[in-house]
Amino acid sequence: MFTPYFLEQVDSTQAFIKTLDPKTPTVVMADSQTEGRGRQGRAWISPMNQGLWMSIAHPNLKNKDFKLTEFMSRVINVIPHQGQLGIKWPNDLVARRPDGSLCKIGGLIGEWVGDTLFIGLGVNVYSSPPTTLPALPSSSLKEVGIPLKSIRDFGLAIATHYFDQRPLDHHSIWKWPQPGMAISWENQIGIVDQWLPDHRLQVLTPSGPVILSSTDIHGVRHSTN
Repeated sequence: MFTPYFLEQVDSTQAFIKTLDPKTPTVVMADSQTEGRGRQGRAWISPMNQGLWMSIAHPNLKNKDFKLTEFMSRVINVIPHQGQLGIKWPNDLVARRPDGSLCKIGGLIGEWVGDTLFIGLGVNVYSSPPTTLPALPSSSLKEVGIPLKSIRDFGLAIATHYFDQRPLDHHSIWKWPQPGMAISWENQIGIVDQWLPDHRLQVLTPSGPVILSSTDIHGVRHSTN
């Protein structure tokens, strides 16, 4: 199915897995990362034995229609939760607190090198290191009431769900932002119209509809304007 590598410490699972030049499906997990990174090159703090720090290599893929939100749905599908977890467009795993506010639990990146897809995933399991995005406070699965016994089993379950292309259960997953919500991104503001089938976001702005792709924005925030 796939070849797993388990490391105690590495600079970055995403950098390490590329050095393997994998020809078959491969998974790398590390107990800690010293130079973990997220989207747009942001640092991802990865303390020892506190979270899932993982990369997946899927070589020889002819179909390059990879969707960040679809993969994050697979992550949520293997977590035993009671509706706390959702997806913040385009790539964040978030939880809703009792007061309705959101906190960030994890994130992922997807990168192509030729016909090989490299997926990097970080999930705070037991504790929540500071985030580089002050607009969204960080938290962990444990802190929102979702205990996991084994980080390694968690990672293997995600990889199995992905490589087996198991059916997705979308009913227990909510998405943010919702249609009708005012948001801001870069130097623009607008009202969310809909999540498109291809997982892009359509937003209504004063100058007309805009379609946002995960590759061309740095972040989406709630707007009070």
